[in-house]
Amino acid sequence: MVVLTADYSSISTPLCFFRFRKTQSHLNSGPRQFCKATLITNSDSFEVGSLIGSYGFINVTSYSGLQSPMDLEYLRRSQDVGEGSVKIRLYQGRIAQGPLRGTPIIFKVYPGQQVGGLEADLMASNELSAHASLQSNSKAMPCQNIQILLGGFETKTGEQWLAFRNDGKYTAADYAKVSSEKISKRQ
Repeated sequence: MVVLTADYSSISTPLCFFRFRKTQSHLNSGPRQFCKATLITNSDSFEVGSLIGSYGFINVTSYSGLQSPMDLEYLRRSQDVGEGSVKIRLYQGRIAQGPLRGTPIIFKVYPGQQVGGLEADLMASNELSAHASLQSNSKAMPCQNIQILLGGFETKTGEQWLAFRNDGKYTAADYAKVSSEKISKRQ
């Protein structure tokens, strides 16, 4: 079982401490592991810049899988793919105050429940939970392809704004190209 809780240190501070707790059984009889990730949660700590773009998701609603490789019917197997209801917007920005002032960031904006439904809230929660876990794991943090979550906030309309450090805009293909070039140079 995994539990993610947020404890605000005071009303006036923009910092929130997330505790990622793993328990070994539902009876809580095993030892607990605690990790902390400090995030900026005050919307006044950020400056929002221009819209970069947006993206969405696809839903696979049905799939008739491969029964047997010898079966000629496998050529006719199909899946129903539809456009997902959640559209995420991306904005440039920067941190406006505190020790990280001036740090460039990218906002991922999940729509509020009124627009994106429960699915949007769950997706934002899942991403927050994943980054809290990764960023509190010292083995995962030196990894170059993990974008660092610096904070986030929720608007009055329910939108979830997650702020990530902007270390440049590269695609997965760019990352693969640079990595393969480094490997080639070593050989």
